[in-house]
Amino acid sequence: MVNRFTTMAEQVSAFVSFPADLEQVFEKCITLCTQKKPCSRDGQKTIASPDLASDHMAELNNLCLKNGIELVRENIRQYEQGVDLGITLADFAIAETGTLVINSDGEDRRLASMVSDLHVVLMHEKDIRESAFDMEDDLKQMTGRSGSYTAFITGASRTADIERVLALGVHGPLELHIMILREEIWHGPKP
Repeated sequence: MVNRFTTMAEQVSAFVSFPADLEQVFEKCITLCTQKKPCSRDGQKTIASPDLASDHMAELNNLCLKNGIELVRENIRQYEQGVDLGITLADFAIAETGTLVINSDGEDRRLASMVSDLHVVLMHEKDIRESAFDMEDDLKQMTGRSGSYTAFITGASRTADIERVLALGVHGPLELHIMILREEIWHGPKP
């Protein structure tokens, strides 16, 4: 299923990687952020990460400070010029379509996945399901609460005009980077 998910995600312009550890995850995030043009007029680059555990957040913050990047966890709405890179955790993935499934009940998680120029999603390979039908019980649990908001993300934001000219990033991130992790390098519950 991992191979099928990877193939399908890459077919919709997602970048899929398999970092060996969290250090590689964070280094890749810093590299992606430093190589892009800043969203803000003052040149300050920002990474939004509402999902990381406190110890992981501290580790990423140290790297951000060394590279002149601001790291935020909440109140992402105040970054009206945009966020350079958003990091979220996927709850599940669907192999047959290369789709990520993310519980986006919290506003900061929704914004990190929608207003960032680059969206990085961390996920466990054990959370890949063959099809949406194979996650019926999981979806019932995710959406069973009043006010729940579940996002299905397949590739980078895209749209096409009547002449079939494709444009990426018009209604969301320009790029989607999916990092598939082994269970033993990630700890803590999903928010």
